[in-house]
Amino acid sequence: YVIDAADSAVFERVNAGFDTVLTDRGTYNPSMNVEGVIYTGTGNFQSLGQGVDGLTIGGAGNDTLDGGPGADTLKGGVGNDSLVGGIGNDVLWGGTGNDTLDGGAGADVFAFRSTDGRENDLILAFRPGEDRLDLRRLGVLSYEAAQAATSTAADGSAVITVGEHSIKLQSTKTSLLSAHDFILDPLTAVAAPNNLMLSETSVAENSTPGTVVASLIGGDPDPTAALTYTLLSDAGGRFAVAGRQLVVAGGLDYEASQAHQVLVRVTNEAGLSFDKLLDIGVVNLNEVSDTPSSPSGRSLIGTSGADTLVGSTGADTLSGGLGNDRLDGGAGNDRLDGGGGADVLIGGSGADSLIGGAGVDTAHYGAAAAGVGLDMLSPTWNSAYGDARGDSFSLVEGVEGSAFADVILATADANRLVGNAGNDRLDGRGGNDILLGGDGADTLIGGSGNDNLNGQAGNDVFDFSAGSGRDVVTGFAAGSGLGDVIQFHGQFTSFAQVLTAAHEVSNVTSPLGAAFTGTVITSGADEIWLANIKLAQLAANDFALV
Repeated sequence: YVIDAADSAVFERVNAGFDTVLTDRGTYNPSMNVEGVIYTGTGNFQSLGQGVDGLTIGGAGNDTLDGGPGADTLKGGVGNDSLVGGIGNDVLWGGTGNDTLDGGAGADVFAFRSTDGRENDLILAFRPGEDRLDLRRLGVLSYEAAQAATSTAADGSAVITVGEHSIKLQSTKTSLLSAHDFILDPLTAVAAPNNLMLSETSVAENSTPGTVVASLIGGDPDPTAALTYTLLSDAGGRFAVAGRQLVVAGGLDYEASQAHQVLVRVTNEAGLSFDKLLDIGVVNLNEVSDTPSSPSGRSLIGTSGADTLVGSTGADTLSGGLGNDRLDGGAGNDRLDGGGGADVLIGGSGADSLIGGAGVDTAHYGAAAAGVGLDMLSPTWNSAYGDARGDSFSLVEGVEGSAFADVILATADANRLVGNAGNDRLDGRGGNDILLGGDGADTLIGGSGNDNLNGQAGNDVFDFSAGSGRDVVTGFAAGSGLGDVIQFHGQFTSFAQVLTAAHEVSNVTSPLGAAFTGTVITSGADEIWLANIKLAQLAANDFALV
C-alpha cells in the first residue's frame, strides 16, 4: 500500500498476512493489524506501531520510530534517529548517524554494522542478562574482543568503541556485562532473501538519465542483513541500478509504452538471492495548458494529476488544479494557485501571491540565493528580506527556508516550518505546529499550542515563554557541553528549580498522541516533553533562564 495524502489510511483484518505501507508523509501511525511501515520521503519521519509484530524503516532524516507493543524490528536509516522498541522482544538498528536506542520492556537486540560510518550511539536502559548486543558486523566475534572494546565513561556508564563506532550504555556499569549480553554466533545466513519492493511504482516520461525512480527495499529473515541489488533485465536499456536505487537510463515515452518491467535480484552476505519482476508505470506529462497572459508572462493550467508548472521571467499565473503539484514562478510578480492536493509553491524573486488551496501546501524557498525573512500574516514586513520580498500567503500551511539564515513567522493556525541549512529563527505562533531547524544553530519558538520541535543538526535554542502549551522536543542533545539549550523566560530562576519541576515518564501518550518516553518539565499549565532524555542526563548549561 502507498500512503501519500494526509487523509489516507489502510485498515487490515486480523491474521490477514503481513501488510506493508510505503509513505512519504512526515508522520504516519499505522492502523491496527498493519505490520510494516517504510518511509520513502527525504525529511524527518515519526511513526508509532499499533500492537502487532512489525517492521518500521526510516529514511535519510532524523526519525522517531516507536514499535509499541509487539516484537518489532526498527531500522533508523541515515540521520540522528530515536528508536523505541516498546513492549516486546525487539530488534533495533539505528543505522548511520548518532542514534538514541531504547528497547523498552522485553529481551531486545541492538544491532550495529561497519557500513554505518562514524557514529556515537546511546542505548538507554540496557538490561544485562536480558538485552543483547549484536556487534558481529563490526568484527566483534568473541567475548574477549567485546571485553577489549569496552571501557568506562566518566559517569560510570559502559562504552564500547570499535573503530569509528562508539556505543554508550547509559547508566549500565561495565562490571555488569557478561558473555550472555553479546551475540557471538557465527555470522552465516541460513536463508535467502524473501521479498523485494519498490518505494515508488511510476516515473515521469522524458525523465533524464540518472533520475531516481525508487528505492529498492529487500526483505531477509535476518533484519540486519546487508543486501545488494543487481538488475537482470533493464527493459531495453531504460533502467539501471545504482546502489539501493532504481534509476532512469533513458528512453521513457508514455505514447510509446505506458509501463515497463524490470527483473531485479537481491543478494545477502552469504550469496543467497531472490529475484522478482517489478512493474514501473510511465506518467504522461504533455497535457498542461499554456497560453500567454501578457507580453512578458505565461498562464499555465495543470491537470487533475501531479503537475510541474514553471513560469517565465515575467508576471506569470500558474494554476495547479487537482493533484500534488509543483509550481515555480521564476522571476517576476507571479500568482501561484495550487488548487487541490498537497502542493509546493516556489515564488522565486518578485512579489508573489502564493495560494495553497485545498490540502496541506508548502511555500518553498530552497533555491533562494540568500536568506529569506517572511511573516505569513504580513506581506508588508516581508519587504526587506530576499526572495520573500513582497510575497503574500493564503491557505498555505508550511514554509521551507533557504540554505542560509532565515527568519520565518507562521500564522495562528497549525503550520510546518523547516529552516534547512543556515542559522534560522522559526516562530510557530499559535496552533499545533511542527518546527524543524535543519542544519545550523537555530532558534525554535513554538508559540501557543501543542508543538513538535526538532532542532536537528547544530547547536539549537528551544525558546519557551508562559503560555507556550504542551510541546514535544525531539533530537535534543542533553548534557554538559553538547550545545542545545532550552531557554525559559521567567518561569524558573535556577537549575535546581528546573529539576524540581521535571519528572521521567515511560510509554505514555504525549500531547501529540504518540507513545512517549523521556522527561517532562512542567511550569503551570505549560509542559516541555523531552523525548528519550533521562533526568540524570540534564545539565545546568542545557538551560538559559532569562
